[in-house]
Amino acid sequence: MRDVVIIGVDPGLVSGVALYAGSHEHFHSFSGGRPEVIRFVESQLIAYPDVVVACERYTLGGRHKSQQPDALQLLGALEHITHAGGGQFRYQGAAEARRAGSDTVLRRLKWYVVEPDAHRNRAAAQVLLALATVAPFAYAKLVGGARMIREPATNGDGVTT
Repeated sequence: MRDVVIIGVDPGLVSGVALYAGSHEHFHSFSGGRPEVIRFVESQLIAYPDVVVACERYTLGGRHKSQQPDALQLLGALEHITHAGGGQFRYQGAAEARRAGSDTVLRRLKWYVVEPDAHRNRAAAQVLLALATVAPFAYAKLVGGARMIREPATNGDGVTT
């Protein structure tokens, strides 16, 4: 099996970034500005050509208090450099990521970081959601098989409950 390498990003003025390299069971996370995040992703695309870059989907005009132009600009730049570098780019939801990588799971993996705005933890959750999607057996093995993602429950009309 080829190495599963996933970079998770929580975009913003200050972004959280997390890297997981499965064959080495290596995990690293940091917070940084747009230039640092772009340089990091570029360097990982050189080291790991099949990298998956998973970013929290950001919708302009959503519940956010500001327009977050930094988040939108970073997402565009990361999508471009990921495709140009031969990697796979994924937009993912924040709620789905929290289900795959809850604080409890992050603590058990020793990936949880105490910080005021939790950017690194949100990026780590993006990593786990992408891992569950692209390599479900690796996700199950990593989290111990006890915490598989459940599909949201729906009522008879297809409404999520």
